[in-house]
Amino acid sequence: MPEALDWYVMTGRFTGDEHALAALMDEHVAYLHRLMDDSLLAAAPVGDTPGRVRILRGRSADEVAELVRADPFCREGLLEFEVHRWPVNDRARGRLDAAMNNGD
Repeated sequence: MPEALDWYVMTGRFTGDEHALAALMDEHVAYLHRLMDDSLLAAAPVGDTPGRVRILRGRSADEVAELVRADPFCREGLLEFEVHRWPVNDRARGRLDAAMNNGD
């Protein structure tokens, strides 16, 4: 049986100017698409703010933080973030796992 992975929420905000973000946008989007293969369920802005949210799964908060640090925006100092374990109940975990395993 595969190892059960926990769910995590990354909250963050962009700290760079629009030109710096635009220069890395294609690389950033490509990185997020690769993460969607096994770690990233969703990533989205928070309304009309520089805030961002990602829902990821992993073995630990440290592992998930490393995934976020590898994002081109983070590598270039354009994204500040925090990672928090998301202790969902069994039913929600089943739905999240199913969504992740079904891909697109």
